[in-house]
Amino acid sequence: MNLYEIKDLDKLLFHFQINPDYWIKSVSSLYDEVKNGDCILVIEEGRLRSLVTGVVIKCFHTNSQGERYQLVEDKQVFKDGQTRKRGHKFVAEKLRSGESPEQGALRGLVEELQISGPDVHVIPLFEENKCDIVDSPDYKGIQTCYNTYVFSCEILDSYYKNSYVEVQADKQTYFSWAKI
Repeated sequence: MNLYEIKDLDKLLFHFQINPDYWIKSVSSLYDEVKNGDCILVIEEGRLRSLVTGVVIKCFHTNSQGERYQLVEDKQVFKDGQTRKRGHKFVAEKLRSGESPEQGALRGLVEELQISGPDVHVIPLFEENKCDIVDSPDYKGIQTCYNTYVFSCEILDSYYKNSYVEVQADKQTYFSWAKI
């Protein structure tokens, strides 16, 4: 599906009677996601659907007392003041065009937690990979098909913080540790 300008997306939404006034994100955000290759819009079974390939990274830390923790997303706070609590026990990132799942997982650690280096490793959890079709939480009226690759990462002491904040143009995402 070719979207040359944002008005092409507006026409498509109108055709499918999708009202973006009820969205968490904006029409321009969806347009940017399509243009950047973060998702593909298709028409399947008479519905507008977004195809997204992404990764989730389950992050763990073991302290000097042997206590084990898992990183959890506390909340997202959007520029307009809306707060979303998804309850994720992982870091999530959409794959870019041409990017391998491992590259996307490592990029996700950099972008969301500011963690990178030769001693940062992600381990694929092939048995947990999945494909789900859900109503988009961001773009009400559009179904999203998520093809997800799952990884595990042990956060070393040198990268450990009590909490992390990812700052983006449209929102801030807050992470903290939960004892497991």
